Amino acid sequence: MNSKESKRGIIGSAIGVVAMVVVLILCIVPGLNPARISGMMSNTSLVGGAFNFSAFKGGTINDAIAAGLLDSTFLGMLQLGMILTILSCIAVLAGSGLGFIGGKIAKISRIVAVSGCVVGLISAITMFDAYASIGEMTEDQVNYFKMHLPDFSVYRFFQPILPATIFVLVALFMIALVGNLLRGDNFIAENIIRFSAAVGMVGAFFAATNPARIVDAIGRSYMLFTSAVKKSTITEAFNTVKLKKGYATEAPLKEAHIFALIVFVAVVMLIVTFCMFMGELRMRRVGAILASGASLVGLVGLLGILTARAELIEQTSDVTKLLPLLPMGIFFYFILFTLILIVSVYYMILAEKPGEKDLFEIKSNKKLFLYMMPFIALVVVFSYLPLYFWRTAFYNYTLGLPLTSKDFAGMKYFKFLFADAAYRKRILTVMKNTLSMSGLGLLSSVVPVIFAIFISEIKRPKVKKWIQTFTTLPNFISWVLVYSVATAMFDSKGLWNVIMTLFNSNHEAVNYLNSNSFIYIKMLLWGMWKGLGWSAIVYIAAISGIDQQLYEAATVDGAGRFRKMWHITVPGLIPTFFVLFLLSIAGILSNGMDQYFVFDNTFNHYQVEVLDLYVYNIGIGDSQFELATVVGMLKTIVSLVLLFSANALSKAIRGEYVM
Repeated sequence: MNSKESKRGIIGSAIGVVAMVVVLILCIVPGLNPARISGMMSNTSLVGGAFNFSAFKGGTINDAIAAGLLDSTFLGMLQLGMILTILSCIAVLAGSGLGFIGGKIAKISRIVAVSGCVVGLISAITMFDAYASIGEMTEDQVNYFKMHLPDFSVYRFFQPILPATIFVLVALFMIALVGNLLRGDNFIAENIIRFSAAVGMVGAFFAATNPARIVDAIGRSYMLFTSAVKKSTITEAFNTVKLKKGYATEAPLKEAHIFALIVFVAVVMLIVTFCMFMGELRMRRVGAILASGASLVGLVGLLGILTARAELIEQTSDVTKLLPLLPMGIFFYFILFTLILIVSVYYMILAEKPGEKDLFEIKSNKKLFLYMMPFIALVVVFSYLPLYFWRTAFYNYTLGLPLTSKDFAGMKYFKFLFADAAYRKRILTVMKNTLSMSGLGLLSSVVPVIFAIFISEIKRPKVKKWIQTFTTLPNFISWVLVYSVATAMFDSKGLWNVIMTLFNSNHEAVNYLNSNSFIYIKMLLWGMWKGLGWSAIVYIAAISGIDQQLYEAATVDGAGRFRKMWHITVPGLIPTFFVLFLLSIAGILSNGMDQYFVFDNTFNHYQVEVLDLYVYNIGIGDSQFELATVVGMLKTIVSLVLLFSANALSKAIRGEYVM
């Protein structure tokens, strides 16, 4: 390390130490506590409140929680924020102090200090979220208070306070962050920009971080993306009756929509920034310029949303008619954009200049990663994100309302599902249907193998291609259209009855779809007709991979066509068949819903209601979301057990794992 870098490291460490000393003062001086978000809370220091939280939060708030007027979750968030603030302050102070030593310790301490700064910013967000929870009240809660307290005002009752020291805390952690970035290379700065851009992108699709929800009338489920691209999420959600009564005009809400769109544009720019920081030095420097521009655009959008909120409040004399909110998303994106702005400006100033040979490109391995990102995002959104809502199984859920601690039900619905005789009988019937259908599917899994073998034996390419195309096309037809075909053929006025009438004038028309006889076989045949060609594609590909010299040698030895199929083709397909068969066992509880949903009617309901359809019926049909979630959870858990069991079985039999 040269003298210039050494001097920069000492200055950076000194900045971090000084900033954290000030944070310590905020933590130990009672009047400067950034976590005192209500006048009902005792005027203790942050350290004292964190370690004696029950005394800090005050009795009035406890009474409001006991009455169900406040959710206790915000208290947990507040205490978590206080503890994280103390821990991050200690980490940054220690990391910055060790920076004076130099060597390997300085490098490790720099990572610790930067991580502590990021955690400190997260702690500030959690405390602001707790503040927003106090001011956020539903209309029912306001009416309750007005009934019991005629002169009610949320500001008089809970006395919410947004401490100025919380903004000082954010500023100090950012100053410490910049100081510790000065101590070394730009690797950490680059990763902070990448990580922050990714967080901002994800935050745009979460309702909790929507900065545009400035009044309670805007739904809790709306996220920044919907608020930005769909104007009606803000304007139509606001009760038009209130607009007609003159409580407020629609203009501030239109402004909020426009500025939400500006914030979302900034997030899109951050997505481009994330991609550019995967490139070489020249591209990363341009990415830093774009990141700083995106941050400025985002900050302008947040300022516009706050201005729209102020106009909305100013237009009415009774704020309880509008229930204005200060959403946590504003604070979240304020910290995010400010952090990206500071780090990107630092990167533009102190990063090394690109040489003439540095290209404006992304390396091929990183390109492949970026190509995968959209698919990874789809898997996360549609496969992993729904797991978050498994918590519905542990609450008494009311559609449209958030889950709160007073709604917690524990294992109530798990017990109810098996304790109630009617539900127990129904679930046993559903499991019988599911396992019967899946069992028939497993038994018939050899049919695509046979079909693929015979397809491969056709010598005329045109005939082979026509048969394969004809049998594969049904896979791309929806089950709704398949049911339409079934109706046209087997309805009382369908093609089959018409033909039978031609041959027998006394034939009595029968609606074959309104019957539960041989229903399992019927469902199996419809499924085979639709998926036979598609299922055979894998085996046709496997046959094409078999060494042709084996067939030539068998021909020389005098083997006929069936001998070659039995002794060469079938053994060549066994590994592929075994893998797919084991995966089918793992999915034995997943029959799908579409087929059984369209064929379900009064006559065959109790025979075609498989597990997936049962979850739909009790969840969407009967609005018993908790029970539907419980069944879905149990199905997933059992399927995972079967999957890993099949994997272990594959290892025991074949000597290798399926996955």
